[in-house]
Amino acid sequence: MTSYSLNPVSPLGGFDQTWDDLRLREVTDHSLLSLAIPLDGEKAFKTYLKSAFGLGIAAPGSSETKDEKTLLGLARDQFFLLMPFAETPLSPELLSAVKGQAHLTDQSDSWAHLQISGQGIRDALERICPISLHPDEFAIGSVARTSMEHLNAIIWRTDQDTFHLMSARSSAHSFLHALTTSIENTI
Repeated sequence: MTSYSLNPVSPLGGFDQTWDDLRLREVTDHSLLSLAIPLDGEKAFKTYLKSAFGLGIAAPGSSETKDEKTLLGLARDQFFLLMPFAETPLSPELLSAVKGQAHLTDQSDSWAHLQISGQGIRDALERICPISLHPDEFAIGSVARTSMEHLNAIIWRTDQDTFHLMSARSSAHSFLHALTTSIENTI
């Protein structure tokens, strides 16, 4: 019998580029899990989140972070959980902890995940993102599903001048091209 070995490959090959004080880089060290609350299971789900991750439920459009784990509230009863790869997402311990209290799917290889930071990011993002990213309307911790150019995306603000952007792996290079073009046209 032939023995095979698989090696992980990120969607954008570890992309990392800087323009003046603006930086766009691929995030490759986190897992992405989709969590959904089962029917009539909100109380058990809250207990599970608190005991397994120390997190509360993030309302749609917001996030909860603790110890490098972040829960993104994407819609009612639907969440993404970001956590370091070192904590293997579908380990027997995690699967055992879920015990039917959440519907869990590993989405780590399905999304391209980028971080953009620097003082000029809003200028670059406003050209391709149809939602208002003004600090009074999109505060730190805010998250939204939107489209950028013609691609579905998730945007999450983590700091004064830092955003995380996620789009489908299948269109990762088109997404990156839209972002880099917008950056280059605004610097």
